[in-house]
Amino acid sequence: MKKILTLIVTAAVGCSVLMANSNKNAIAVNSVKATSTVAMITGSVVDRVTGEPLTGVCIFLPEIAKTVYTDFEGNFKINNLQPGKYTIKPRFISYDQNQDLTIEIKGNEVHALKVILNPITN
Repeated sequence: MKKILTLIVTAAVGCSVLMANSNKNAIAVNSVKATSTVAMITGSVVDRVTGEPLTGVCIFLPEIAKTVYTDFEGNFKINNLQPGKYTIKPRFISYDQNQDLTIEIKGNEVHALKVILNPITN
């Protein structure tokens, strides 16, 4: 009985190790694919009045239905873009919503943008 139990435990551990190794290989393949960018847009978003970076601004590209948000320094990055025209729609509460930008990507490029948002004053 002990031999059978030992055999079952050994088989279970062996299967777990094989499954873990196959998952690691899948992750490695995915991360290799993710690093091969075609083009990229990077940028920062600041307040027009104060010049301060804005955290949590929604940056939306409707052509590919992609949304990213600015980090604590107001920076954003959008990877894996194919050539074409893209509309960049920055959205943030209490700021003008009509400040869309259009950018054309022609190939393996990195575009650096500085987005300056106008606060709404009433």
